[in-house]
Amino acid sequence: MEKVDWKWEAEKLLRRYKSLPAEIVSLQLQIRLAKLAGPSITPQYKLRVSSGNYSITSSTENYTFAIEAMQERLERAKINRALIKNAIEEMTSEELFIYERRYRDGFSVKATMVELDQKIIDYRGISEASYYRLQDRILMKIALLCGIDVPEDEKPETWRGELFKKEG
Repeated sequence: MEKVDWKWEAEKLLRRYKSLPAEIVSLQLQIRLAKLAGPSITPQYKLRVSSGNYSITSSTENYTFAIEAMQERLERAKINRALIKNAIEEMTSEELFIYERRYRDGFSVKATMVELDQKIIDYRGISEASYYRLQDRILMKIALLCGIDVPEDEKPETWRGELFKKEG
């Protein structure tokens, strides 16, 4: 059974969440280093050809573009971290347990995803069907709260109103 694109995207975000703080710090340091080094003070012009247009670029322009690209990556990482954190805060305790074991802690365990899923199922004493329904709810929440498009026909009717209900 092949996973749908939105599920892959949601899982990718969950896996990435663990490393986002380090990525953010690394980008901040790279930007600081680049600014300390600054552009080359010796004029160095290069002929740039794109789509038949010729233009001259300087080391200062290249420096500016590089800084802007790193700042954009930094901003995207911060936004992704905030979006994922918000989605995790919306999880029920059961969903949170699965998220923590499968995505946060699970990747440090030397086990395949199938083995990891089975360990969680055995530990919780729930059926496979219940486990995969919870996992789908986690991915749906991540997708909806992080702006990943989910086709309407893949949103089960029962989730539409109850996806974000917390336990009482």
